[in-house]
Amino acid sequence: MRLINKLLGFALLASSLSFAHSGIVAGGSDGLHQINAKTLGQWNTVVGTGGTIAADAWAFTRGGGYEMDGKRHAFLDWAATMSGDFFIGFGLLDFLDLGVSMPLYYDHAPDSPGGSSNMWTIGRGDLDIFAKVRAPFDTNRVWSVALLLDAYAPTGETQAGVRPRHAWYLNGEGYTHPLSAYSWAFGGGLALSLDFTKKNIPVRWNGSAGVVVPTGDGEAITLVYSTGLNFVPVNFVDLFIEYSGEMRLQEKGEYYVDPFYDPMLVTPGMRFHITRNVDFAIGMDIAVRTFKNLGFDYEEEMKGCNGKTIHFSGERGHEGSFCYAPTPLWAGAALLTIRFGGEDEKEEPRQRDTIVIKHEPQRDTIVIIMKDTTKKEEPKVGDFDNDGVLDNVDKCPNTKPGIEVGEDGCPPDHDKDGVPDYKDKCPNTEAGAEVDSNGCIPDFDKDGVPDNKDKCPNTLPGVVIDSNGCPLNKKEDLDELKKGIRFQTNSAKLTQRSFGTLNDVARLMKKFPAASLEVQGHTDNTGTDDYNMDLSQRRAQTVVDYLVKKGVDESRLRAVGYGNTMPIASNNSKEGRQLNRRVEMVPTSNE
Repeated sequence: MRLINKLLGFALLASSLSFAHSGIVAGGSDGLHQINAKTLGQWNTVVGTGGTIAADAWAFTRGGGYEMDGKRHAFLDWAATMSGDFFIGFGLLDFLDLGVSMPLYYDHAPDSPGGSSNMWTIGRGDLDIFAKVRAPFDTNRVWSVALLLDAYAPTGETQAGVRPRHAWYLNGEGYTHPLSAYSWAFGGGLALSLDFTKKNIPVRWNGSAGVVVPTGDGEAITLVYSTGLNFVPVNFVDLFIEYSGEMRLQEKGEYYVDPFYDPMLVTPGMRFHITRNVDFAIGMDIAVRTFKNLGFDYEEEMKGCNGKTIHFSGERGHEGSFCYAPTPLWAGAALLTIRFGGEDEKEEPRQRDTIVIKHEPQRDTIVIIMKDTTKKEEPKVGDFDNDGVLDNVDKCPNTKPGIEVGEDGCPPDHDKDGVPDYKDKCPNTEAGAEVDSNGCIPDFDKDGVPDNKDKCPNTLPGVVIDSNGCPLNKKEDLDELKKGIRFQTNSAKLTQRSFGTLNDVARLMKKFPAASLEVQGHTDNTGTDDYNMDLSQRRAQTVVDYLVKKGVDESRLRAVGYGNTMPIASNNSKEGRQLNRRVEMVPTSNE
């Protein structure tokens, strides 16, 4: 049986389906741990799974070790701990949701002897039966409030695991069943939501707080709380930051009322609305206790262990003890929900038929018109960016104030180059041409010939050129001059024939003192990458050193080796490799 548990644990680790219980109510529609006051709506159903995974021995204990049978042992450095649940919620009424959540946990802590006490296992937790009752106010209000109710059934494994998953799992003598309270527990609380998106402000805030009352001997009443701020820049993704945790409200034996000895998490993340009915959220849980010991100093961390030792009895009677760690220092978190059903909430019922009496003075008659008001009115559509185009047809819903837009809500782009006219410094660019952020075709060497027509794109500033952008004097053409630069085989030593070419380059640099050059060395793929990178750098530096020797200011030159990372031909042929063994000279800016 223990072997089966280990195999299941490895499968869970491999698939990352390690999911955490998200506050008092599972399956919320915002963030990861925060709870809002929104209900599903009658007959709607949501199913999902979500959770956290941490891979750190200190996720189990403050010191990273435990004592068993009178001997001190260490947890594995790569120890993993996972917490999660699978849940289903059902909208029984517009304002009432019911659901259940089954936690599933996995601890991969030590080898023997810890393994013999079932510290390396997968196990179920306590079943949570929950309800949410929303106050029956107008759903178009910015604010809403809901009552939260929970009942936790003691279905969890009692001789498995390491880290206690909830604060109320610890009794006053420091003993714990890591995966279960081993008794019934009941919870109740409130959730409050402020949804400013209903006023075209892309922000939602949720807060909740409640208490859990366990019925087991020596277990403390616990405060469970969460808050979350959500920013909604576009309709398919929310950005959020959450603060959540648990805190004992009673002193029980060795455990005093101190929030830093209980779970407290800060969770930034994103929630993606993949379709109208499917959400996926990811985030990072960061324990607040991490900030008390940023350097993870052992002695500093163990100061918090005084009076905070917990004891655990494994499946074979082995007892272990270690310093209480309420949460991992940090953990990855994820959540997936799938919803089935219709609209979020029903509209308030309306009177079916209304009699409208219309008096026509010219006819001296009364006309009675029967009006059916049960027809669904078209929803009001806003104009988020105030550009005069309603959001349901606005293809650019975040246009800045004062910008002229077309019928689709987007700024005009006359030449269709992707740069709107109010930013386009070249508004008549030819179709299909690549442009920069100003809407203009780039001109790398600033010679007045755009790159898409420039046959010599590396011309130095000041050189006289023809209509194709090429120098009239071939000895001022860098692309021609570079062809005469050669090196001895597998060496950074120049051949004798290269000196004449480099003398021409030196004269050219002196003639145009505003110009600067990057001398680039390139090789083929023969030999190792490290060797080629070193050889290309030495060859580029050799060229720079020669030009400096001929009187070119060193500050105007830069040597860079690129090895075999930028081939211009295939290295599968002798001719291609010869082309790749080259030196490039590229003008650079003096700014």
